[in-house]
Amino acid sequence: MRSYVKRYLTLLVFAAILVVVGAAGFLLRRQNVYHPNPIRPRDFPDILIVPESAKQVDYSEPSRIVPGVYSVSFVVNDPHPSQNIRNFIGQHLESNGWQLLKYHLMNPEIPASLDPFRFKWTFPQIEGWLNENNDHVSIDYVYKKLDEEQFDLSKVQVIMTFFRQDSWISTEISRYKELHPEEFSENTE
Repeated sequence: MRSYVKRYLTLLVFAAILVVVGAAGFLLRRQNVYHPNPIRPRDFPDILIVPESAKQVDYSEPSRIVPGVYSVSFVVNDPHPSQNIRNFIGQHLESNGWQLLKYHLMNPEIPASLDPFRFKWTFPQIEGWLNENNDHVSIDYVYKKLDEEQFDLSKVQVIMTFFRQDSWISTEISRYKELHPEEFSENTE
């Protein structure tokens, strides 16, 4: 009888350990699941706008690791080259004093006018905008890749990121302005 009780208690302890390990594993996996935030945070920069027709809206706020950087992403039905959404965003930025950069900020030797689809590049089309305070807005227009050669060009995911001038991007802006002073000479007169 005693051996029966010992086995029963051993099985009970073993089962309890399995339950605890399983619960811990579940909680750890659950923490890694990303949940989009469709609600605009109260202190989110006004310059980042989302059209009413947008789907899958996701706002992200700065972290302690990367301060001064805000981002919003969304999907719109606007076939490549997505002129409607580009015009919507561009007019908003221009009317608020932002200037479209002629080269890519992170690769200032590459003209912004290059179309990645012409070269079958897999990274998104990118626009960079700068205001007089040296705040920067980066806009990625991403088309879903169907396979090695084809994209779904019927809708576009737009990722707009606002970098405050005191964020990590300030050194890249200074470098860009040194390489392309002609873009800013009108603004200094």
